[in-house]
Amino acid sequence: MKRSHGLLLVAGLLLLAGWRVHPWLAVNAPTDARVLAVEGWLPTDRMPEVVTLARERGAERIYVTGTERVFAYYIWPGERLEMDLGQPFTGTLSLDASGVGGGFRLLGDGRTLLEHTVTGTPQVFTTTVEDPVRDLELQTLPNGASPDAPQLFIKDLHVNGTDVHRRMRSLRRIRANGDTLTGTPTHAEAAAEALIAAGWPADRLVVLPVTDAEGGRSAANAQALAQAFRRDGINAVDLVTLGVHARRSGRLLQRASGEEVQVGVISLADPECPAGTWWLQGSGWAKVAKELVALCRD
Repeated sequence: MKRSHGLLLVAGLLLLAGWRVHPWLAVNAPTDARVLAVEGWLPTDRMPEVVTLARERGAERIYVTGTERVFAYYIWPGERLEMDLGQPFTGTLSLDASGVGGGFRLLGDGRTLLEHTVTGTPQVFTTTVEDPVRDLELQTLPNGASPDAPQLFIKDLHVNGTDVHRRMRSLRRIRANGDTLTGTPTHAEAAAEALIAAGWPADRLVVLPVTDAEGGRSAANAQALAQAFRRDGINAVDLVTLGVHARRSGRLLQRASGEEVQVGVISLADPECPAGTWWLQGSGWAKVAKELVALCRD
């Protein structure tokens, strides 16, 4: 009987801990600062929510940071990507592509390296580059589809097993109408593009790409933000992040910024780890466990 009571007590304590761990990790403790800091790895479809939040809070500026991201782009009909890799390369080039018809042509210093049609099923196309190539250009092949929707999805582009984002010096996206956009080699730039598309003014946005994250991505992002705050004389900021990552991100940013900056935290709801039922999903357990382990380590 005593053993049964003990097991029930342990089970009850575990349930209580599980109930309390999510709000403890997904802390919401804003400072009402007029400056927001956004972790760029947030899904780009959450950026309209960030813009709405910034306007409701009367934010004057948004700082956005992020480390390198994989070479992944939706390509519209007639669009082309121009990439300057800085240093010539030879070896294996691979491209993972899918789409709604038509195809692509990949040029290297003006020579055709790959040319294929695509389907809705992702496929990896490879070739061996024997003569040195420095500049790559990805073109769409006509498919007769509407120009208002993406034609291709490029999941990744690798040179000798290395993501092209890690090798290139610059990237330009040239739309069919002649509009030119820069590439988004880091999550900071991708998030900035999404924030501007959601209506946030570009002149009230500070973009902080991070290319050296040896100490961990979250810590590197925090350091980049803290340096910018010192440079710009910021003394209060609210960090916008996702779900149970909030406590660790806030702690890292406060540590990097020092006592001179008051750091608040705003945690957006995470559908993969919902507050009331996170323990019913494998992704919920994985995220909670990851954050608890990281908090003990940091």
